[in-house]
Amino acid sequence: MTSICQNLFLGNLNVLMLRDVGIINESAWFETFAHLSSLQTLCVRGQPIYGLLGALSRVSRSTTEYRSGILLPSLQKLVIEDADFHLLTVGELLTCIAFRESLHIPIHELHVIRCVHFNEATVKILEDSIALVTWDGFTGCWSSEEDSESSSNTSEEILSDYGTEYETLEEFDCQSV
Repeated sequence: MTSICQNLFLGNLNVLMLRDVGIINESAWFETFAHLSSLQTLCVRGQPIYGLLGALSRVSRSTTEYRSGILLPSLQKLVIEDADFHLLTVGELLTCIAFRESLHIPIHELHVIRCVHFNEATVKILEDSIALVTWDGFTGCWSSEEDSESSSNTSEEILSDYGTEYETLEEFDCQSV
């Protein structure tokens, strides 16, 4: 996957949606997506995403290879869909938000869709650190793949305001690469 992504010209990409990426560690996030310096919106569906949050929360050791050493320096909107916040602690998310804020490259919007172990108290904690937090109110459990796909408020709807004005990659299925 890394070699394919590195060879695609995606330098002007504004929006990226990743589905069912599986486990990607921090280093792999840098190796695969470091060249996306213009990316403003990242939608991640499925889990786990702790590698992403770790990569967004640090400077790469190889700053010459990754220019500024910051992953996705233009990122403003993060959409997390179908993740389990039992495995992903709110602390990791807060660390990521605080780190980017300290570098003056804050994440302005967080959208949480069909995530389990997420609740109103978590939203209130996050609202103290991020300008816009939306949550679909989902408090249930996933019972099947079909239920996971039936959300009335999906990342596609959140991205619908982008229209054709932006260059987008609507879906990148990492499992098929």
